[in-house]
Amino acid sequence: KNTAEENSPSEIIEPLNETPPQTSHPHDDDTILVKSSHATGLSKVVELLGKSTAEKNSPSEIVEPLNEIPPQILNVPSPLFDVKNFLPEGIAPEMNGQIPADKLKRIHCGGRLYVDAARAWLAMVRAAAQDKIFLNVNNPFNAYRRLESQIRVFSKRFAPVDNQSDLPANVIRVEFEDKLWRLKPNVAYAAIPGTSSHGYGLAVDLGNIGNRLVRVWLNKNAASFGFVKEYSFEPWHFVYVKSREEIPERVLEIESLPPEPIYTAEQIQQISGCQWLTSPPEDWTCNGIFYSRPIKVNHVAIVDQGAGIGISEQIIGKIFRQVAGFICVNPKPLRKYDRPILVTSNLKETIEKISAIVQ
Repeated sequence: KNTAEENSPSEIIEPLNETPPQTSHPHDDDTILVKSSHATGLSKVVELLGKSTAEKNSPSEIVEPLNEIPPQILNVPSPLFDVKNFLPEGIAPEMNGQIPADKLKRIHCGGRLYVDAARAWLAMVRAAAQDKIFLNVNNPFNAYRRLESQIRVFSKRFAPVDNQSDLPANVIRVEFEDKLWRLKPNVAYAAIPGTSSHGYGLAVDLGNIGNRLVRVWLNKNAASFGFVKEYSFEPWHFVYVKSREEIPERVLEIESLPPEPIYTAEQIQQISGCQWLTSPPEDWTCNGIFYSRPIKVNHVAIVDQGAGIGISEQIIGKIFRQVAGFICVNPKPLRKYDRPILVTSNLKETIEKISAIVQ
């Protein structure tokens, strides 16, 4: 029923099966009632166990059920821990989705995380790459989420309820800003605005968690970088829980490694013999060039367009925000990704020219 007992963060990541996890989301066959205000970032859950009211923690925290809602045994998407217990110093619950810009740091996809979480994430990405594992977070939305973004997603997944008497008994229902909402059919549950761990800049959602090697690597290594799963039914969702502690030793270990090589746009052009079709920004740099998997973040990708060598356009569509640019023969299908493009007439010859920095 998508519930879980509370565990300590170090106990959250469980052994992964050999087959992709079967994930489920609470839909219309489950019922929950949540009251929340994004101004405080607090939420309370009423569990109706055949009673008109239910106790949660202390009597002062009892939330009265809405009228005309029949008693139901509720299936609440319970987190494995309360993220508010791991908020960085100076970050209060009511700041969810409104974190000051100087407390956030950019990661490869263009999104941002709280500074310590970003350090840990970037270190974990580099460590994974050393093991030929690519951690794919290709959308800025899958990192820090401003309150406005949370509200936009909530309004897409939930519909306001005008008449409670017309509301089927077994639906997920929440109260947000003194209004009742129901989860739309066949959509995943979304956190009430002001309560998401993304709103604190501590959470990331991975796009390639279906890859068994990625799951196994995370199961073995994520906790040592301070990242743990928040929900049992969201294996792609990881939260940084070390903000109130020292930076994890594993993060410091990776940060102490020699820096990756850095190339300017002019150097890449000279080495490759290609011309920039779309010029990079003035401060643009990359860490190299690649043409085979695993994907290399902040590298220029050589794109296969029929030559039988390079990264397919299909894969590019899933990872484009994490690469520094493209080398290709036909730039037209790649323009939509808003990345610098180098054009060549012969990919194989270009690869030979740049073999010294191809990784």
